[in-house]
Amino acid sequence: MRERLSQLILEMESQLGTRDMVEMILDALLDTIEDFNTKDDKKFCNQFDDAVKDIKNTRPRIGLLIEDFHDIWNEIQKEEHCKKHEKNACAKCEDLKKAIKRKVKELKKKNREDMKLINKNTEKEIKKGDTILLHTHSHTVIDTLKAARRKKRFSCIVAEQQYEKTMALIRELHKSKIPFKVVPEHMLSHIEKEVDKVFIGAVTLNSFHSVVSTPGTMAVVSEFKGKAPIYLLMGTRKCSFWKAKEHHHSRKEQELKTHCDRPIKYNRIKFSHDRVPLEMFDSVITEKGKMTASQMLDFYKKEHRKRSKWRKAFF
Repeated sequence: MRERLSQLILEMESQLGTRDMVEMILDALLDTIEDFNTKDDKKFCNQFDDAVKDIKNTRPRIGLLIEDFHDIWNEIQKEEHCKKHEKNACAKCEDLKKAIKRKVKELKKKNREDMKLINKNTEKEIKKGDTILLHTHSHTVIDTLKAARRKKRFSCIVAEQQYEKTMALIRELHKSKIPFKVVPEHMLSHIEKEVDKVFIGAVTLNSFHSVVSTPGTMAVVSEFKGKAPIYLLMGTRKCSFWKAKEHHHSRKEQELKTHCDRPIKYNRIKFSHDRVPLEMFDSVITEKGKMTASQMLDFYKKEHRKRSKWRKAFF
């Protein structure tokens, strides 16, 4: 079950981006609890706890998804505590459902407000006539460009990578009437001088102080380090405040293949995500404003220390 869920989340994240994927899962949670017709509060809580265990142990782990599910889980704990304290009885199933619906509504509103702030903070960095290099299929990046396009004129270069992600970027840019051209990611050295800024989205920032992003991001960031300002666009709720392991944020797939015109078999290995050291980015744009990589690292370390009790309770 957990393996299938991991694969589903990976496919959704690849197609939709992290933020939209999380919102879709929250909507699915609301539909599920609406259809959950038992009045047994204990059974309801057990089922939800099982769902939380699966969510927080998928591969790769998604920081924003785990953050949201923790907040919902915590809301249920508070609801149960209040009911036991006041009435010496467990919270009723309907009360728990209402608590979840209330919290999901708050979380969706918070995520949208954060996105608006990231748009506003990033727009300040875009100048008239800029050429911005895009690589990751990030809805945070795309939505920011759409918002900035209403006031400023700029163009983009799409670093061609996985077919579906490149096509998705092209569709969004065309729809928003943002001028662009496409260059294969392994040929970017030929257009280095044309690039004014590089915009990168992310899945999370983990305890290795690495930014987890689309495969190929490390190569693109390395290519332009010191040649053009590299911006990471990421809300702080995407951070992963637990001790990460190598497999937590990248999924390895191995496939036995056969050469196209020779009887040669070989193993083809690919990975779901790249990990890029935070220090490789010149600026990090969050809902809290613009930070240097060093300032973002200080923020992460401070929050990580504050989350000690959270980790013990939730992990």
